[in-house]
Amino acid sequence: MDAKICRNGGLGGGSRPAQHRRLGIPSIDRYRWIRAYTILRRARAGLHYAEEERRQIERIGNMKSQIESILKNLIDSTKNGSLQWTEHDPKSKARGYKRKMVAKGSDDTVFHTTIEYRLVGESWQLQENGFFIENPDLPDGCYLISKYQNPMVVDLRDCIRTHFCTDLNPTIETIEELLEGISKGISISTFRENKLNDLGID
Repeated sequence: MDAKICRNGGLGGGSRPAQHRRLGIPSIDRYRWIRAYTILRRARAGLHYAEEERRQIERIGNMKSQIESILKNLIDSTKNGSLQWTEHDPKSKARGYKRKMVAKGSDDTVFHTTIEYRLVGESWQLQENGFFIENPDLPDGCYLISKYQNPMVVDLRDCIRTHFCTDLNPTIETIEELLEGISKGISISTFRENKLNDLGID
């Protein structure tokens, strides 16, 4: 029985497409070849992603090094007196336990942090607030560094407190006076006197 001749020049039934014959790819291996090609493409994409991730990690490392360098320079400049820190609001009623300290760099970059004590139970505790860098070229004009990003933030706070906030030492007497004023404000006699004064009655 004669074999049936197909249009592509092959025999009927299990004949291979002409392009597969030219490439030397048997029809039975066609899907394996496609799968291998797909795997290679995915592997190449994975390598590209890994390279981008490596570059990102490297950039983050460089950024951390720059932040550490800034903090170290600020500490050294504060210790040797070349950098002066001033109170943002020296007339604040809270300055006995809370002060915002500000310094300015030679390029007009502003650095500031808040040295703050909070009353916890019956004792004052020094807070570990973040440190801010303000510069118009930064995103949103400001960058916050917490102690979790770099523990040198706490070292800088202590350095500023030692050299520019020597009188910042809140005591229990400070809160006693505040509590006494609050107590008077809610006492029945004081409330009555205030009400009479509002009515114009002596």
